Amino acid sequence: MFLKKYRYPQEIGTPSQLQFWKDSLNAEPVEIFNRFLTENLVEKTDLDLTQQLQYKSSNELKAMAKERGLPHSGTKETLAKRLVKSNPEEIAQMFREKVYFVCSRKGQILVEKFIEAEKFARHYAQDQSLQALKQGRFKDACLAVTTYGNFLKNDSSPDTDSQKHNLDVLQIIFSAHLSRHAQFEENLIFNLRIGAAMMQLWGENDPRPWLECSSDQFDLVVESRMLLFHALEKTRLKQIKDVGIRWVSVLSSRNGDECSICQSDAGKKYSVNSAPILPHEGCTCAKGCGCTIIAEEG
Repeated sequence: MFLKKYRYPQEIGTPSQLQFWKDSLNAEPVEIFNRFLTENLVEKTDLDLTQQLQYKSSNELKAMAKERGLPHSGTKETLAKRLVKSNPEEIAQMFREKVYFVCSRKGQILVEKFIEAEKFARHYAQDQSLQALKQGRFKDACLAVTTYGNFLKNDSSPDTDSQKHNLDVLQIIFSAHLSRHAQFEENLIFNLRIGAAMMQLWGENDPRPWLECSSDQFDLVVESRMLLFHALEKTRLKQIKDVGIRWVSVLSSRNGDECSICQSDAGKKYSVNSAPILPHEGCTCAKGCGCTIIAEEG
């Protein structure tokens, strides 16, 4: 994974980036990087000024252009070219001490093999999760995710906190009965549960790969998201109670397209024991309820 970072030209890394890799690798990243150099897995590379500027964010480039009285619209490449053309000596000075590295051909081959193994492992683990969910084996579904994560980290220690959270969310997903789903057939609701659970386990926002049903009347993507949203909000409300917070309020999405029910509840304050469990009963927002519960003082 660390070598994969250098598929495209990169600096060795900032202190915060190196600390992230130190924690992830449980080793000094600079020492590992030096091994990469010794084994000819990475090599120095030269970038022209326009390429180097594009490593900055769009906002940074726009600010630089604005400071220099240049037009500050356009793509990163357009902004970079404009800045270099305006004062190449100044831009060159900015990058005078920058050194970039990229995978050698040997390193690229290793990274490509890792990416293929990573894809296969993820696909296999997702299938294991899916089959376990269909059979009601929630712990096994969570374990498949942990096993995949350990493959990436080369670590066998269990992430018990994450597993417990996922298990709590799954149990709510598979026991919840939302009023908005009252007219749904049981097989459709079960499929929505599967989609919601897989989104939670795999950090996805699109349940369609796991939705085996279809509907001309309902947006099943939205309904699956609402089921997950309900489970996450219920879990979060319990956490709020557990830390002793007594009052909460409803924060709307503020997109301007909320339904009347969401609008009427926006900003209302509740005791933590009487707070509504989202999504709101009867919510008709086209993209689903976008409200959330936030903690209040006093």
